[in-house]
Amino acid sequence: PSDLVHLSELENIIASSPLLAFHRNIVEIPSISGDEKNVGEFILEFLSSHNFTVEKQLVTAGSGENKERFNIYAYVGDNRYPDVLLTSHIDTVPPFIPYSLHLPASGLEGGSSFHRSNLTIAGRGTVDAKASVAAIVFAAIETLHDHPDASVGLLFDVGEEKFGIGMKHFSNSDLNPTPPKFHTVIFGEPTELGLVAGHKGSLGLKVIAKGKAAHSGYPWLGDSAISAILPVLSRLDN
Repeated sequence: PSDLVHLSELENIIASSPLLAFHRNIVEIPSISGDEKNVGEFILEFLSSHNFTVEKQLVTAGSGENKERFNIYAYVGDNRYPDVLLTSHIDTVPPFIPYSLHLPASGLEGGSSFHRSNLTIAGRGTVDAKASVAAIVFAAIETLHDHPDASVGLLFDVGEEKFGIGMKHFSNSDLNPTPPKFHTVIFGEPTELGLVAGHKGSLGLKVIAKGKAAHSGYPWLGDSAISAILPVLSRLDN
């Protein structure tokens, strides 16, 4: 069958595919949260070479950090606020694990050939989320090749795995105006091809209860703030 690949062609499977080769390149560059500069520079140059207008959005370093960190924002021409924004993150969790290729665990079919779909690609970030980054980049390139006027933009943020600093910075910047100008935002995150109808986030609020202090010998003269807040916590929990 045409999808059978010989053992000697293992490396060629990757090298012959611009998508897989790009994926390998960005996985081979360590980018643990806080140290995303090198992979960011690589992606930025790659997008620039494919005629995207690319902006480097510097992200303020956290306490004790002094390495340059930046989000990558790319669009076509001067369409700075496209209708559709594709986004994912370029940082990974520690530790760094080098890129590697592995034969199917079940062994080779016919002794020396295997289905290319059974090839295992391993290494830190191969799935979360550099697979999404690679897929987004090439989906955009192919879409713009067929539809040059497509209103598509790309955002690759830092620090997703630790505090979400990159996305918070983007959200509070002029690239995300109020009211928003994006019609659709698509997040690249591994979900085993399951449909995700929402995206996790956080909501913070402060609940204050006031009481009246009293001596423990005369508790009925006081008003417990703890007792007052318990029904509120129960309501939130439900």
